[in-house]
Amino acid sequence: RETGNIKANMMLAIRNLFPQYRNPFGGGLGNRINDAIAYRAAGIAPESIFIIDTKSKIQQLSNKEE
Repeated sequence: RETGNIKANMMLAIRNLFPQYRNPFGGGLGNRINDAIAYRAAGIAPESIFIIDTKSKIQQLSNKEE
């Protein structure tokens, strides 16, 4: 399945190189919401996704206030 997010498409291509029961990604770190979208598309759990804001504060996606 392809998305409109280039990073998500690349991560899905890598993910598809592995058996369905094995996820090669342990977590994700980014600075934009598109990074979080890409990580979720690749099957990374929200509690393993971290976003750095403009003040260099790191927030866990599952605890991020929207």
